[in-house]
Amino acid sequence: MENAQGAVVGVVENRLGPPPAATEEELRRLVKLVDTSIEALADARKNAERDRDFYDGAQWSPEEIETMNERGQPVPVFNHIFPKLNYIFGTEIATRVDPETKPRNKAHESESEAWTDILRYFADHVDFDSVRSAVLENMGIEGVGGLIFAPRVLRKRGGGVKVDITCRHV
Repeated sequence: MENAQGAVVGVVENRLGPPPAATEEELRRLVKLVDTSIEALADARKNAERDRDFYDGAQWSPEEIETMNERGQPVPVFNHIFPKLNYIFGTEIATRVDPETKPRNKAHESESEAWTDILRYFADHVDFDSVRSAVLENMGIEGVGGLIFAPRVLRKRGGGVKVDITCRHV
């Protein structure tokens, strides 16, 4: 099935197996939700693209550049955004600390230590330093960024425990 923009929309199989079969009506409803979301975020996306261009030094529109070229004027760019944001990004790199959880009270100290171990394991295995720098860059320039850290504790039949760690940079 295709949405209004011509993109193919379908159901993706996840690690838990195939999802229940969707009806045509349900697929139409979901495609409509995606289309509505795309339309609602169009202005925000346009502004985010403009903000990225400003950071990259493209601060004039094509029409403004054409007008200046017709006049024989140079196209000046005084990019004060790039060095200021790079200062912030560099500060984040210079002041990094390892992830750590704090207990709410003495009774939760062992749980806090376990969660700290989980976070540090996660950080070591997903190149967390690069991910958090990328998230900060997106937040500083486009204004949106995030990281979803979703550990799941799975109980094994023999009484053991396995922690499934997933991470998405959004």
